[in-house]
Amino acid sequence: RPGEPMAKESRAALRKLIEGQEVVLHFGPEPTDYRERYVAFVELKNGTSVHEAMVRDGWATVYGFADNRNRLAPLLKLEEQAREEKRGIWAHPYW
Repeated sequence: RPGEPMAKESRAALRKLIEGQEVVLHFGPEPTDYRERYVAFVELKNGTSVHEAMVRDGWATVYGFADNRNRLAPLLKLEEQAREEKRGIWAHPYW
């Protein structure tokens, strides 16, 4: 989120991962959240999960909601490993 420590670095990591790439969006039963923002799982055309890559590299946190409960366990494991190894945002004392 803007204003949080490492937000600029996280955005740069996302840009590096997806810039110039074609992405595929996978929507759940509810394509928008209560604020009318689109909620989707994002994959690169080569099958790389953007969510998994960002969490694994420590540039994103896991957020659970009804449509992604079946995907939470592997993401939480990746987040735990990133925290333990102080990757990305987890290297900052704020986190």
